[in-house]
Amino acid sequence: VRREESRRTPTEESLAALWEELLRTPVETTDADFFALGGNSLVFATLLRDISRRHGVRLSAHTAFRARTLTAMAAAVDALRRRTPSETDGSLVVPLAAGDGVPLICFHPLGGSLLGYAPLAGLLPPGQAVWGVRSPGIAG
Repeated sequence: VRREESRRTPTEESLAALWEELLRTPVETTDADFFALGGNSLVFATLLRDISRRHGVRLSAHTAFRARTLTAMAAAVDALRRRTPSETDGSLVVPLAAGDGVPLICFHPLGGSLLGYAPLAGLLPPGQAVWGVRSPGIAG
């Protein structure tokens, strides 16, 4: 793991090492996005399992998907350690990309997960809001 000045916490360091191991690519900044670095749904599931094993907390897929930068994910893990929620996981509407104006709304596919929409959100013009509606069966 490259030691970057911007990596401030032990959790960020630990997660950076885990991301590099799973993605087989360097994580050079704390604002790096897991999916932009090549993460996909299968690697994401492995990431959640490994976070649980290494950090002793269960980070939900919903929270991790919303906190997909290194800094945000580390903050979510640290919040779980302190037993204070980092996000409210009960909402079925998930912002996938911030923006102004009328959002593009994507409904979950048969499996219920919104992970497949991450690449789409990254391809849209900057400022285009994208919201996902996830399945109540996998919420939380």
